[in-house]
Amino acid sequence: SNYPEYMQESFNVHAFYFLNKPVLYEQFRPVMKRIIEENEEDVLLRVYSEDNTSIIISLSDILYFETIKGVRNKLTLVTINNSYIIKGTISDYADNLKNNSFFSPHRCFLVNLSHIKIIKNNSIILKNNTELPLSRNKKTVLNNFFTHEILKIQQNNY
Repeated sequence: SNYPEYMQESFNVHAFYFLNKPVLYEQFRPVMKRIIEENEEDVLLRVYSEDNTSIIISLSDILYFETIKGVRNKLTLVTINNSYIIKGTISDYADNLKNNSFFSPHRCFLVNLSHIKIIKNNSIILKNNTELPLSRNKKTVLNNFFTHEILKIQQNNY
């Protein structure tokens, strides 16, 4: 609004920011980005350790899940700061997290797409430089999925 008297009324509706008309894109974009960032809810995941301890983890902190060879229904959950031995299978978590930007590049792994830095011919490299296998039949699917996610992220930022 260009009318200062309406500015007071804007607080009744919990206005986030006040922009004067005409609104320029350069002014609008950073404000909109802040609105999106501040209103994004961090999605949490509850997992259970070997001794049945409940662990609450932010999805954004999860790097990947890995099956433990020779051990049934146990996974290593690797986060930015820790790793945990948890109960479950890759397919269980893949089903539960399929709408949250997680992808299984190999039957033994489930990866958070937001932590992928490089996609190579037969592996992926995460932002922390961990290299994980990428099966041949999943490479095209991953490239398509990753492209779709990037487009979604870009749309959300504008």
